[in-house]
Amino acid sequence: MKANEVIRKFMDQSKAEHQKAKQAVKVAEEQEKVQLLNLSVMAHSVFNQWFFFPQLLADKDKELDSVRQELKKSSEAVSEARNQAEEASTRLRRSEEERSGLEKRVRTSETVIDWLNRQLTQAQRRDPGLRLAAPPDGLATFSSALISAASTPLDARTGASGRSAGTSHQRQQQQESLQFRDKEK
Repeated sequence: MKANEVIRKFMDQSKAEHQKAKQAVKVAEEQEKVQLLNLSVMAHSVFNQWFFFPQLLADKDKELDSVRQELKKSSEAVSEARNQAEEASTRLRRSEEERSGLEKRVRTSETVIDWLNRQLTQAQRRDPGLRLAAPPDGLATFSSALISAASTPLDARTGASGRSAGTSHQRQQQQESLQFRDKEK
């Protein structure tokens, strides 16, 4: 009996080991299937990338060209805006220079007019019957009424003149002149 028991134990162990081997083969087969499936998926992915790569590359090239065109348009717009700003700045500077020159001419003309008015007032004070002649032919663009009104100096008593009072500087000079005359009397 002992031999039968040993044989039985040996057979049970053999069956258990055979069972373990079958199980290991099944696991290995499953792992191989999974690996084959993974390889198949990877091969399909690589194939798709290889097959569609030219299309992807063409799409990216189109996108890059589009971005380049937008960048070029933006650069041109910025350049145009800069040019316009420079032109506007130049026009502004010229206008300011012209305005400054005109203001200087106006101040000079006002000074000359004030001086001439004082000279005329003094001349009419010395000779109350003094009247001015008509301007030369080339300058006769005003009516004689305007000329006589413009050539009438300040009235010493009222401060009125035949022309508008002018700037505040002129009015101040006129007032000072009147005050001086009143003190002399």
